Amino acid sequence: MCHEGGCGACIVAARIPAPFTNELKTVAVNSCLVSVLSCHGWEILTVEGIGNRIKGYHEIQSRLAKFNGTQCGFCTPGWVMNMYCIYTSSAKKLTAAEVENSFAGNMCRCTGYRPIADAFKSFAVDADIKLTDKVIDIEDLHTFKTCGVECKKKCVHKINDIETDLSIIGISNETKEEDWCLLNNEESLTISSANFKWFKAYHLSDVFKAINNCSDYKLIAGNTGQGVYHVVDYPFTIIDISSVAELKKFTVDVNLIIGAGMSLTEMMEVFLKMSTENKDFFYLKQFFDHVDLVAHIPVRNIGTIGGNLYLKYLNNIFPSDLFLLFETVGGMITIASGVNTVKRISLTQFLKSDMRGMVILNVMLPPLSTCNLVRTYKIMPRSQNAHAIVNAGFLFKLKCNTDVIQNASIVFGNISSKFIHAQETEKIIVGKPLFSEETLEMCLKSLSHEIIPEEEPTEPSAAYRKMLAVSLFYKAILSLCPDSRFNQRYRSGGEAIKRHISQGTQVYDTDKSVWPLNKPVPKIEALVQCSGEAIFANDLTTDMNEVFGTFVTADVTPGSIVKDFDISGAFKEPGVIAFYSAKDIPGDNTFTPANMSLLEFDEEILCSKEVKYNGQPVGIIVANREKVANKAAKLVKVKYELVNKNVPLLTIKDVLSSPEKDKRITQDTVVEPTEVGNDVKFVIRGELELNSQYHYHMETQTCVVKPTEDGIDVYSSTQWPNLVNIAVAHCLNIPVNSVNVIIRRVGGAYGGKISRAGLVACAAAMVTHLQGKMCRFVLSIEDNMKIIGKRASTLCNFEVGVNADGKIQYLKNKYYQDNGCSKNETITGMTLSHFPNCYDTKRWRIEAYNVLTDLPSTTWCRAPASAEGIATTEYIMERIAYVVGKDPLQVRLSNMTLEDNPIPELIEQIKKDSKYDERVTEVNRFNTDNRWRKRAIKLIPMTYELFYIGPYNSVVSIYYADGTVALTHGAVEMGQGINTKTAQVCAYTLGIPLEKVSVKPNTSFTSPNSYATGASVGSECVAFATMKACEQLLERLEPVKKKMGNPTWEELVFEAHNSGVNLQASYMYKTSEPVKPYDIYGVVVLEVEVDILTGNHDIKRVDLLEDTGRSLSPEVDIGQIEGAFVMGLGYWTSEKLIYDRKTGKILTDRTWTYKPPGIKDLPADFRVYFRRNSVNKFGVLQSKATGEPAFCLAVVLTHAFREAIRSARLEAGYEDQWVDIEYPCTVENIFSAVGHKLEHFKLHFILQISVSHCKMYFPKHLKIAAGFTGAAIFGIVFGWAMFPAILKSQLKKEMALSKKTDVRQMWEKIPFPLDFKVYLFNYTNAEEVHKGAIPIVKEIGPYHFEEWKEKVEVEDQEDTDTINYKKVDTFYFKPELSGPGLTGEEMIVMPHMFMMGMIAIVHREKPAMLSMLGKAFNGIFDNPTDTFLRVKALDLLFRGVIINCARTEFAPKAVCTALKKEAAERLIFEPNNQYRFSLFGMRNATVDKHVVTVKRGITNVMEVGRVVAIDGKTEQDKWTGTCNEYQGTDGTVFPPFLTEADRLESFSGDLCRSFKPWYQKKTSYRGIKTNRYIANVGDLANDPELQCYCEAPDKCPPKGLMEMSKCMGVPMYVSLPHYYDSDPELLKNVKGLNPDVNEHEIVIDFEPITGTPMVAKQRVMFSMQLLKTEKMELCKDLPDTIAPLFWIEEGLSLNKTFVNMLKHQLFIPKRIVGVVRWLLVAVGGLGALACLVFHFKDHIMRFAVSSDSGSVTKVNPEEIEQKEVSVIGQIQHPAKID
Repeated sequence: MCHEGGCGACIVAARIPAPFTNELKTVAVNSCLVSVLSCHGWEILTVEGIGNRIKGYHEIQSRLAKFNGTQCGFCTPGWVMNMYCIYTSSAKKLTAAEVENSFAGNMCRCTGYRPIADAFKSFAVDADIKLTDKVIDIEDLHTFKTCGVECKKKCVHKINDIETDLSIIGISNETKEEDWCLLNNEESLTISSANFKWFKAYHLSDVFKAINNCSDYKLIAGNTGQGVYHVVDYPFTIIDISSVAELKKFTVDVNLIIGAGMSLTEMMEVFLKMSTENKDFFYLKQFFDHVDLVAHIPVRNIGTIGGNLYLKYLNNIFPSDLFLLFETVGGMITIASGVNTVKRISLTQFLKSDMRGMVILNVMLPPLSTCNLVRTYKIMPRSQNAHAIVNAGFLFKLKCNTDVIQNASIVFGNISSKFIHAQETEKIIVGKPLFSEETLEMCLKSLSHEIIPEEEPTEPSAAYRKMLAVSLFYKAILSLCPDSRFNQRYRSGGEAIKRHISQGTQVYDTDKSVWPLNKPVPKIEALVQCSGEAIFANDLTTDMNEVFGTFVTADVTPGSIVKDFDISGAFKEPGVIAFYSAKDIPGDNTFTPANMSLLEFDEEILCSKEVKYNGQPVGIIVANREKVANKAAKLVKVKYELVNKNVPLLTIKDVLSSPEKDKRITQDTVVEPTEVGNDVKFVIRGELELNSQYHYHMETQTCVVKPTEDGIDVYSSTQWPNLVNIAVAHCLNIPVNSVNVIIRRVGGAYGGKISRAGLVACAAAMVTHLQGKMCRFVLSIEDNMKIIGKRASTLCNFEVGVNADGKIQYLKNKYYQDNGCSKNETITGMTLSHFPNCYDTKRWRIEAYNVLTDLPSTTWCRAPASAEGIATTEYIMERIAYVVGKDPLQVRLSNMTLEDNPIPELIEQIKKDSKYDERVTEVNRFNTDNRWRKRAIKLIPMTYELFYIGPYNSVVSIYYADGTVALTHGAVEMGQGINTKTAQVCAYTLGIPLEKVSVKPNTSFTSPNSYATGASVGSECVAFATMKACEQLLERLEPVKKKMGNPTWEELVFEAHNSGVNLQASYMYKTSEPVKPYDIYGVVVLEVEVDILTGNHDIKRVDLLEDTGRSLSPEVDIGQIEGAFVMGLGYWTSEKLIYDRKTGKILTDRTWTYKPPGIKDLPADFRVYFRRNSVNKFGVLQSKATGEPAFCLAVVLTHAFREAIRSARLEAGYEDQWVDIEYPCTVENIFSAVGHKLEHFKLHFILQISVSHCKMYFPKHLKIAAGFTGAAIFGIVFGWAMFPAILKSQLKKEMALSKKTDVRQMWEKIPFPLDFKVYLFNYTNAEEVHKGAIPIVKEIGPYHFEEWKEKVEVEDQEDTDTINYKKVDTFYFKPELSGPGLTGEEMIVMPHMFMMGMIAIVHREKPAMLSMLGKAFNGIFDNPTDTFLRVKALDLLFRGVIINCARTEFAPKAVCTALKKEAAERLIFEPNNQYRFSLFGMRNATVDKHVVTVKRGITNVMEVGRVVAIDGKTEQDKWTGTCNEYQGTDGTVFPPFLTEADRLESFSGDLCRSFKPWYQKKTSYRGIKTNRYIANVGDLANDPELQCYCEAPDKCPPKGLMEMSKCMGVPMYVSLPHYYDSDPELLKNVKGLNPDVNEHEIVIDFEPITGTPMVAKQRVMFSMQLLKTEKMELCKDLPDTIAPLFWIEEGLSLNKTFVNMLKHQLFIPKRIVGVVRWLLVAVGGLGALACLVFHFKDHIMRFAVSSDSGSVTKVNPEEIEQKEVSVIGQIQHPAKID
């Protein structure tokens, strides 16, 4: 399915010769990863080889079938073969834990994993007795035979023993496997062709010989890297080193030396062995546990150490766990360029080495003493088989018998391509005690500062990965810390969350009186699925002339227009046969014919013009091999008439905020309330966004079409054969009866193959029609995920009014659902019917809207509409309960319908069965005892409204020869057990054994015109049709039976045949049948445990009670319920779809990035109950559907998460607020919802002393001691408590902007000038730039000015504690302080910013006016030859550049008129229509017109200077969202008492934005300690907080730039000078820039107590785009780069006078108090100590004398004399220490 080892469907057994001994070992491998040529010397065993219907079935196969461990069956062979390999290789000695841990690489979407786990764990040596008993019970049922051959004597075919019947593969059973070995002469093997050379080496010398003989090569061993980074084009030479013996060994000298060719499985065995045998390698047990989380067993069996490390070498961002582990302990790597030319280097050096011609030989791991503490972690999006979100390794080397650190190694993975070690933290931690609060706090801050993750599109956010890395350090400390050193409530925080062995319980009734109906039987096709004999669409026998088709897709922004194709590159590939586009379709270009229900609009098979979504098929490549077709499809170049530059609308919110919303949004329906309550005590408003989900059917969209003599046979993987039938006929323009659709089974569907299968079927049929050959068309998982629509996302906005008890008085719900690019399959109406759930809706008003987005047309996905409807309602109920402070269960009950509602009864039943109340108490106790693990238990109800669809037919045929029965029906078997249920109904109705019934494939001949199989009702409808057909047969047989008396069944049908009775009957179910819609009821209780420090979770237990009526087949229904629920768990947790916001391309399009649940993600304890004594008077044979309702109950997990997070937040000190977790509840979203802060991470070892009161007489020296102690206490209280409080109080008064303070006077008029420096860029190659060359610039400057700042028209507003003012800045040029020789008269050449600004504005807003603007420039600027300005420096800066507007021509006059109107504030107007413009002239000594309002800080000093309004407006209107807010001060005053965690905030009116410098380090200025803060412009594209400064998130400028059009009215960019801390690509387009941290960074040194800036250098550069446009002659050849113009530095350094004033007023008194407090503490402490020594002098002397005497006398506590102290009252016990 995935072709990357991520699904497990392709697992086979390989018997591979071991190195040195050549002993054959059986291992599981992913066949999709292994090249055929790599299998030289292997024996391959497939699932058919271990057992089949002829030879008999293997016990593993039959056991899995009997446990109902298969549904669709597509993944089953992989499960069987993995179990076979681990079982045989372990000599049948597996534990249950080992079994469950061994299937990380096997995915199953159908079953929910529980029956598979149970089946395989029944083989364990410690199998649960319930499982062994179940094996016996199943055997007693004799459900089916495990051998397909009828033997008269003893069966020689049946394989009783677990060992494989080796005769199947041509080996005598008399010889045991371990007696065999492969005899190999170990000579290198070479296979050559015109396209490749394959070289298999057995010795290292052969490898280097092969390398030296070629220039382009690739070394491969396991080839498992293909599952991470796909290799499409292999080099000419492949060198297979998997059998090189020198790379496979391990040795121990001092170090452990492991061969790089050793597989990960072999390495783990070495780790386990060494950790138990050699104490110096104790840490390898932890490495073993960590590597167990790497990939899965089949990958680890052949993936090598060297291969994993080389993957890291090629892609530094790859989060290699092996690299991390080895680097943590200081491992070394040995590389070689020849057999005897080797070198050993560190792993970090390895990443930078040139590996051409090199081979990795081995890895060396050092021994570590017990003074070394090692911890490693790997945090993943699910429990197994996922790469690390962040992985971490910690090694702390301690001084022996202490916790002082000698050395530390702190390594993190998946941070960035360059980050490996936390080097700064490693340095500062040395010499510190590891388990102290101070060290912990210091390290956490250091890590937070130096860990700067890179944003990766498919990875969790950089912010989460950063905080997670810090959290893992804390987790490591908790895990290593001795119990006595920290609060034991934190202990669980140090442990990685682990799942216990899962278990399941199924409770249901079965009525033997109606068997085989209601009998718990396995599926009738289970055995052939477990043996691989089950036929799927692509299993059709190969045809000699068959071809393969693959889609060519339009990987472009939606809205682009397809023009043509360049297919030349594709046809260079050997084997390419044809290319087809929309014009080649013989008939209608649609796979959604209009005469079908559900489908009202045409969707094109191949896009003919406008691309609807990124990835839409536009063509078909036909080739002789599948891989050739896939490769060639990517070589077809699609030509576009238009490439849409607009940002695609991918979400409902995108559409709602778009100008196109009126065209894209349609109101479907409105439901008005019938009553309204009037007891409204609370009004709650909220929004709920539910995202999409990929079906993840193991069989992707597949179709095989074969030409026949009268048309074509279509073997389609579809849920709707009739749609395929009609769509194919219409697209080929042929009669419908010439298309024969055949379906045996489908490998999973979940709604994804109802309408979407028609697309692939039409494409395959078109190829067969045009080629006359059999065509296979199988979508890769990448194509399947980008072409096929998914679950419709939903957005709800609601308002609900409730009374004090939470009863709804009114509810308004407006919801939108995403249709994708087509309005087909709209589900809004269905969602409407599911909103009520089990509640009274008389007071509800609901509006339903569907929305068109730029995604593939959404389609049905398991529980469509119902999952969304019920989830929304349950969310509202939880919100109500939170607001009113009631138990959510009581709120639900108070809002339920009262009539005919069994939900309250079911709630009481599940509470009893699950021991709900007792477990609530236990959960609360657990949360009290654990700070970093939290549990929650939740219960929710469900009422699922089911409706019938149709028609469906059934044809039942009786064979008179032996009385067996065959039937076929109009539905599709896709894992839901429809064939089994139908067979049971047939056998029950006819009164015959189930073994006599078989079900034949569905074809369009036997079942024409049938409806799609879906909505959970297919089984019931077909069962009804089958029952009716059987009843017809019974009516025909009744007369014959009466004549015969009491015949056997066989006798009856034989006689009936002879009597001319028709033994075949058919019936078609119609929606008018006497079966009525009904409700399905269910309740669920779920308990979850959350690791608060990582976001990982473990579902401890699920109790699910569902009303199934009288189940047609209980075991099948159990599987449906469990499978649906687990799929729902995936939807709410790990399954996240990510798209490129700029192009609409799906990024999570493979198993590497999209993660459904695995076997260890199912509930640890999964209990399913059927409602007792339940019947359904409306359903078929009293049954109810089960396929989808349980999916809806999985939403309970989200509420449990919220409750657990709430508990954690409350303990962290947050207010009790409603917490919304973004869906899906990934580890990131769970972690982020907690709101972690560094200060939360503590050890908190608190010593509490309870002192009993006693009255005592003290000797004089003890009184003196008390006096000294009092002095010490006074020093502590006054020096550390009272004086700081007094100081802080005084500073609050002084730092406010009240009229009396010095601060106010300095704020109004700064009494000294600021340094204002300007640097201009002179363009040395202006003429070449005009012709398109890269600009070469030379910096000229600084031009130094004194800047005097003053505030005028100052007005205090007492009522609001604010000040209004205007500002005026005055500049004075200081040539003596300017750059050497600069006078201001230098001639500067730079882009004419006035011209370029006008060009850019007109080009953006009115491009048609560019030609007129060119004419205007000719008049205004006297026919300029280029767009460069040649001007004196001071003219540009202050004096002004002439703009000649004294022209009478139309164009110049029109432009000048516009300038006078639009740019009056920026131009100096002179007589005779002469204008001047300069950079700072209009600002110099001129009162700014804007009125600024700031806080005075008298009421709250921390608000001093904060900007609250400009010109009376409390926010800007230039940007969007929070960017319009005024955040921070006006930049001339700051609040006091700044801490390192605080970010400075100031608003720049010139740049229309706030800046938030952050703390960097401690500094000092003139003897005063300061904190240094730095700032930058930011990365607007990747920082969500800054994206509101962009026109749209996908239109942000490169990192470090900000576009200022909306602020300045001119299209300029601001950045740090020389593009420091900006996108490196900017520097490539300009020569002469040299960014320097010391020269170009924004830096501010603050005195933190007063908030005074001591030194500040605020730097910013202005640039402009050299716009290239054909519409203006002056610009047609410009390089279109962003070019720098000038930069400024506004500097401040407090002079000596002000520094001394600050010292004398604050710091000298502060230091005096500091000295005094220490003197008091020191003298008081020493005096008290001296008195105590005097008091105990006799004891001390006795001790000293006794120790010298050579004999020791033991003194018992009761013998100690107490004569020196008189005690009045009872003797007091010693103080109690907690």
